[in-house]
Amino acid sequence: MNILQLAAVRGRGGTGASVATLSLALKKAGHKVWMACYSKSSTRKRLEGTGVEVLTDIKMSSSFNPIKMAWDLVKITRLVKKQNIDVIHAHSSPDGRLALLVKLINPGIIFIRSRHIPLPIKDKLQSRFVDVALASSFAVKGKMNFSWIEKTRVFYDAFDPAEKLKRKPHIVKNISRYAKVKGLFFFADAFRLVSDKVKVKAEIVGRIKDEKLFEKLRLFIESYGLDRNLSDVTESLRYLYGDALLICLTSIDSEGSSRVAIEAMHVGIPVLAHRVGAVDEIVADGKTGVTIKPGDTKELAKVMIFLLLNPCLRRIMEANAKRASRRFSIERMQKQYEELVLTLQESHR
Repeated sequence: MNILQLAAVRGRGGTGASVATLSLALKKAGHKVWMACYSKSSTRKRLEGTGVEVLTDIKMSSSFNPIKMAWDLVKITRLVKKQNIDVIHAHSSPDGRLALLVKLINPGIIFIRSRHIPLPIKDKLQSRFVDVALASSFAVKGKMNFSWIEKTRVFYDAFDPAEKLKRKPHIVKNISRYAKVKGLFFFADAFRLVSDKVKVKAEIVGRIKDEKLFEKLRLFIESYGLDRNLSDVTESLRYLYGDALLICLTSIDSEGSSRVAIEAMHVGIPVLAHRVGAVDEIVADGKTGVTIKPGDTKELAKVMIFLLLNPCLRRIMEANAKRASRRFSIERMQKQYEELVLTLQESHR
């Protein structure tokens, strides 16, 4: 197959990581893959030197700009014709609009649209011409507009633990971007209670999405001895998970598909998380971690203390997590994607 991925995302979030993982899996399976992304995006950094052809001259403007869109369309149309592209796969709103125009010009091409966050895709014209929409979880599918439901399938993210990890766990970690939706104040406040009972360090690791919130959080935790990392997040598993005793995720009301939870399971780290969005689809409560109702700082601290004081239970959860992580293997994702495209191609004949 010849596949063109479009990803108008800039940060180090789950969408960019998901697109890169899928592209690498398809490339390793022998398919030809092109990736259109921003020149300074983490997606580009992940894919450089991997054999996936990265295109950075396609602008994918976030605002409706007819001139830029026309130039993008010319470039992609030429690529589709020259390389005999079978599939165009869009992962966000700017590239979704662009992929729709390519589909209208080339009706025979397979048009796939992914949704990674629990927000509806409002474009009704896309829903008419898209061949299939891929929701990253049932939580995301449940938020899709009615016109999209029939064409929507759940397609879980995957993780390829290529980097071998030697762990020396001793820190409780929250790995999230610094944004209000991630509920980092709940984590900081709960750890203040935990540190009175258990001698353990904690760390928040993430990219700065909201400067004001970041500064407010810094002042909030300054007096509690909460270690924090304020630099840009490295993608090294050793850095993110090598010293993690427990992963704590405190999103308030939205979680499309927690990549951190998936990565933690592969590494074998129990996850303590607020029960929002797709968390219940990933973390098995009482088996691979614990999920609790969001907003209760005392309950969060209580469960954290219980897990920290019960190493035998954590070891059981670690073993369970590694077994359960097979659901999110890169091999599973690659096979499902290939079967999906083949089915769509058959229906077009």
